[in-house]
Amino acid sequence: MTDGAREGSGSERTNVIRRGGLALSLSGGGVWLENSDGSVPDASVVQALLDEGGVGHTDEAALKKFLEGENRVLVSPSFLPVDAKVKVAILNNAMTASISVSPPSIGGQPPSVAMLEGRLTQEGVVHGVDAAALRRICDERIYGENVEVAAGTPAIHGDDAEVTVVANIERRGIPTEDEAGNVDLKNLGAVNLVNQGDVLAVKKPATSGIEGKNVKGAALGTKGGTDKPFPAGTGTEVSEDGLSLLAAVQGHLAMVNGRLFVLPVFEVNGDVDYSTGNIDFPGSVVIRGVVKDGFEVKAAETITVYGVVEGALLKAGGDIVVVGGVRATGRGRLEAGGNIAADFADQANLWAGGDILIKNALLHSTCRCGGKLVVSGGKRAQIAGGKIQAGGEVVCTTLGSEMGTKTEIIVGVLPEQAERREAIRGELARSADDLEKAEKNVAFLKQLEADRGLDDEKRALLGKLTRAVFSLKATIKERTDELAQIESDMERKRGRGAVRARSQCYPGVYVSIRGVSYRVKEPFKFGAMMYEEGEIRVKPFDS
Repeated sequence: MTDGAREGSGSERTNVIRRGGLALSLSGGGVWLENSDGSVPDASVVQALLDEGGVGHTDEAALKKFLEGENRVLVSPSFLPVDAKVKVAILNNAMTASISVSPPSIGGQPPSVAMLEGRLTQEGVVHGVDAAALRRICDERIYGENVEVAAGTPAIHGDDAEVTVVANIERRGIPTEDEAGNVDLKNLGAVNLVNQGDVLAVKKPATSGIEGKNVKGAALGTKGGTDKPFPAGTGTEVSEDGLSLLAAVQGHLAMVNGRLFVLPVFEVNGDVDYSTGNIDFPGSVVIRGVVKDGFEVKAAETITVYGVVEGALLKAGGDIVVVGGVRATGRGRLEAGGNIAADFADQANLWAGGDILIKNALLHSTCRCGGKLVVSGGKRAQIAGGKIQAGGEVVCTTLGSEMGTKTEIIVGVLPEQAERREAIRGELARSADDLEKAEKNVAFLKQLEADRGLDDEKRALLGKLTRAVFSLKATIKERTDELAQIESDMERKRGRGAVRARSQCYPGVYVSIRGVSYRVKEPFKFGAMMYEEGEIRVKPFDS
């Protein structure tokens, strides 16, 4: 564009170009210069006007006259107008196209959108054409500039799958503080418990990508994203839609070598102390070190300790196995729904629903078990000191000590069984009394209903009493069955109650079988103390 004014716009041909008082016009096949303000024109301004009009060959004599003051001259007697020319450039691997337009001469054809589109088509540009850019070139008569008029559509490659672990795998124990400001350094929450079905990780799936085109319409291929597998270890499973990694079981969540595992067994590769805190796990627990004094380990299934158990609380729904033995100094307790097995136990409290099995010495300990208690298999398989209550037999190599250490043993009926039996009998008596009263009241209300009918209040009472009768009968049956089971178990244990010492039994041992007490006053070897005809007698070990 120039600072001159052309008469005509858009795609119209321009026959007059003005610059101030000067004008360049096409008329009668020739080009005229005209000065309307009467001043002497500047030669450079006149030349610029000629250049803008595209007039390259002039009548020099006529031009001289014009510059000397003549108002109108035929500067080019024979002039052929030149149309605008369009140049198309295809760049960036055919992803862009630009147009450069050379200006038309005076009387020449200016660019039009149709002209520009036609040139693009000739060059093979068919995709991504910017119609607004074409109109701007024409409307604003942009000449001599490269204007981008087409852009390809780049291919969009697919995104790779992304897996995000949403479960807390960096869980570390944090001491808790109570309302009084006391800090509990033992309950650190070392177990990272997850439940079956918990979401451990989620996946954003890979995408396939979108194909592109260059300005010539050629397709640009795309690459699909790469899938990424879940870091799935034992105890995990992938959801049906493939977008979540779930816990397949309840257990301890751990990241091992970049993979997630849900472990039904919680393992401590060291001691249970202030570094781990207390442990409470719904499966089994394995401890490779020592359970330190004052700490707690609870498991719904089994507990296995390869080191020593000090004055700690161990509570298992199943068995407890202590490879290193128990050295409790009178503190703590081991409670097992199943059996307790240990190398030795010193000043320990052992409670087992099943058997207690000690390889070496059982010293100054308090033990209760529903089955038998056996101290055997080691070089020092001895029971000395403490109090032992066993539902079945007590068997050991050596019983008591040369020093006459008091050792108390009760076999047969366990005190808690006797207490429970008496509690059930009392409950049955109360329930039977309540049932009799309820049945009498029900009978009375039914008779009243038959005679005179019942109002709403008495009818509601009848319903309540009827439900009470059914509930009491169910309770009585349940307690009767439980009582029968206890009495059957007690009777079975009465028949097998015995205390056996394979090698030696020393004085200071007190034995109670079926409520009959016996004190060992003289040592004996390879003997068994058994209930017979209302008293306890010493018989051969294998009797």
